[in-house]
Amino acid sequence: MIAKPGKVTVARLFRSNGRYVLGCFEGTTKMYPMEKLKETTYCYPHAFVEAEADYEAFYQKINSNHLHMAYGSYSNVLELFCRIVGIEYVCFNK
Repeated sequence: MIAKPGKVTVARLFRSNGRYVLGCFEGTTKMYPMEKLKETTYCYPHAFVEAEADYEAFYQKINSNHLHMAYGSYSNVLELFCRIVGIEYVCFNK
């Protein structure tokens, strides 16, 4: 399965120094031929996301190998939620 094309928000709640942090970025999913799945673990669902993000900061900060994705633009809502509940928020979009 390859996720359909569209605007997405990708996020992950993780811990850093014992405190919760929510990291996210927005981008667009792209379609690729099914043969592309053979380059990875083909039996799992895939989402090919293109984003104008600081990938170096993302790789340094996110300490998890699973991300959550939803169709639509939710980074502003996630930032507001984090402010309300006192969680650090990091947006990796440039």
